[in-house]
Amino acid sequence: AIERIEKRVEPAAAHNARAIVACYGPSLTEMIPRIKAEMEEANCHVISVSGSHDYLIEHGIIPTFHVECDPRPHKADNLDRGHPDVRYLIASVVHPRVFDKLDGCDVSLWHLADSAHGSDLLRLGEKGSHIISGGGSVGLRAMSLLYNMGYRDFSVYAMDCSFADDGKMWAGKHAGKQNEQMVVKVQ
Repeated sequence: AIERIEKRVEPAAAHNARAIVACYGPSLTEMIPRIKAEMEEANCHVISVSGSHDYLIEHGIIPTFHVECDPRPHKADNLDRGHPDVRYLIASVVHPRVFDKLDGCDVSLWHLADSAHGSDLLRLGEKGSHIISGGGSVGLRAMSLLYNMGYRDFSVYAMDCSFADDGKMWAGKHAGKQNEQMVVKVQ
């Protein structure tokens, strides 16, 4: 990925743009109208993660940015193809199939913080500012990345990572396996 992608996600000073982060939990289906309404406000940018990219586009929302950081090969199946108006912020660990699908798109690279590989990245000439820490999901990691890009105002949608009443875990199609449900009653 380092050899393939020339551009890097560069850090920026704090600014007043709002990041509307659209994750791919089942509540995304009902949040589309709210996201569209929020997009009408001045200085807002929609950021898709994981499968929300295609879902948002299908529902008339073109993200400003799309973030991916999962290295598993099946994650490439969550993305049909790149869109010419989206800037892709892709972690260097992402499977090459994702990069293949984004060939010809505006792609910038960044690196997941990993104590085992950070010094290797620096030896390869990568800047420490391109190494981003935080979070165990792409939604959480996207917020760390966006913070590095100067965002301080966030709206987050569909980071529910749970099951809808109909048993679905995602807003639409997903290449991952469905996890087992466990009902917990709280009194």
